[in-house]
Amino acid sequence: MSLRFAINGFGRVGRALLRAARELPGIEIAACNDIVPLPQLARLLARDTVHGSFPGRVEAVEGGLQIDGSFLPVFQEPDPARIDWPRHGVTAVVEATGRFLARSRAAAHLRGGVRTVILSANADPADPADFTVCLGLNQDAWEPERAPVTSNASCTTNALALVAKVLDDGFGVRHALMSTVHSYTE
Repeated sequence: MSLRFAINGFGRVGRALLRAARELPGIEIAACNDIVPLPQLARLLARDTVHGSFPGRVEAVEGGLQIDGSFLPVFQEPDPARIDWPRHGVTAVVEATGRFLARSRAAAHLRGGVRTVILSANADPADPADFTVCLGLNQDAWEPERAPVTSNASCTTNALALVAKVLDDGFGVRHALMSTVHSYTE
């Protein structure tokens, strides 16, 4: 049985996720959502400035993208509560827009068979996710059925946490401070 998930937000993170998922058996991207016009989404997937050319044929077609002969339905809905994920048998949604990081807003995906929403960034501290997973540190404690909205933390957190763990395990860390410079995102 494969995991059928959807991607909400087909920007850099969403497209990288699609590329990675194609290489994993048992993982199927059932649908995606982005408000960008389909021809532009097809171009961005086909020619990525970081990952290079897509290893297959990509074209915009009515209602979605044709990727190596397989149809990927693409919704163009700004409101997650109005996306018809159930029609495509979606059980998990990766929230990669960066706009729905409050738990209450991300939870709009949780209906009609969708059991899990994974945020691709830190959750809003004022309305946090049910759990924040940091691979290599606490993934064994994650119980998806008890944490339907889960944050994957941030790229900075994931990069720093493993280094901090190694230093703490090897030498002990009493205090630490880190700074990051991040681009502005809305």
